[in-house]
Amino acid sequence: NIQIGDLKVNNFTFALVDDVLGLGSIYTQPSSSFDGILGLGFGSLSVGQVPTVMKALNSSGMLKEPVFGFFLGDEEDGQLVFGGVDPEYYSGEFSFSPVISAAYWEIAMDEIKIGSASTESWVMKLAKSKSAIVDSG
Repeated sequence: NIQIGDLKVNNFTFALVDDVLGLGSIYTQPSSSFDGILGLGFGSLSVGQVPTVMKALNSSGMLKEPVFGFFLGDEEDGQLVFGGVDPEYYSGEFSFSPVISAAYWEIAMDEIKIGSASTESWVMKLAKSKSAIVDSG
């Protein structure tokens, strides 16, 4: 069984990774501190086609919507919400982009613009790939 907050999935298969050397230096540095990794990628990445956590939660009927939302804290704790988003951590409306690869959260993208009406904008054009992977890690 697996339980995340109030969400519980019975007879869920998951893997324990005890060798993180292939995951990059962020996981292997002596100063690294983490409790684990919860993959939220698509089932096509799942070893042995084991259902993903998100698929199992959605199939269980416990989620209000088949979505999850992150708040990545800096000076405060972060948050992961399954089945919705926490309106305390965003303003405005969401814009959705279709996923173009059923493996990673890859979306089509021509450029990234950072800035606002009160700051100078910075633009990075994606000349070669024309895509980006949206990832929390």
